Amino acid sequence: MLDSSMLVLGAANPLAGIVCLLFVGLPIGALIGAVILRAAVSMFNSLAGGDPVPEPAMSKAFGMMILVAISNYAIRFLASLILAGPMGAEVPKYASSLAAFPFTFLICSAIFSSGLPTSFKRAMGVAVCHTVVLLLVLAVLFGIIFVVATVGKLGS
Repeated sequence: MLDSSMLVLGAANPLAGIVCLLFVGLPIGALIGAVILRAAVSMFNSLAGGDPVPEPAMSKAFGMMILVAISNYAIRFLASLILAGPMGAEVPKYASSLAAFPFTFLICSAIFSSGLPTSFKRAMGVAVCHTVVLLLVLAVLFGIIFVVATVGKLGS
């Protein structure tokens, strides 16, 4: 059953919201992820030394991030189904994301290993750097939102 919490972007037609996310949200998210992937490869090369992992072209990084996003969604969906059990209990999104993280990390590493000419072990290092850069970007973004919200409350 679809309820109001499943409506995407407040669309009256949930299918329209899903199509919007598929053709607008996924490419924009993958583009941002591709930039973060290139930064993660650069970070990994500066930390690991030795034989550097070649930085992917933007189009290749974009394709890898599309694959990562689709596989992460599928694994989180399966994790939420497993956590819900046969009774279909309500599962918080963070719980399914936490349960799926080890699997999404390994699949992300496998995608990086196949997309970049590197070993699985080094691709895991790139995946760790990708997660660190992503967390730093999110921390800055939420910090800016917090400052703007705090200043907005002080001004009123």
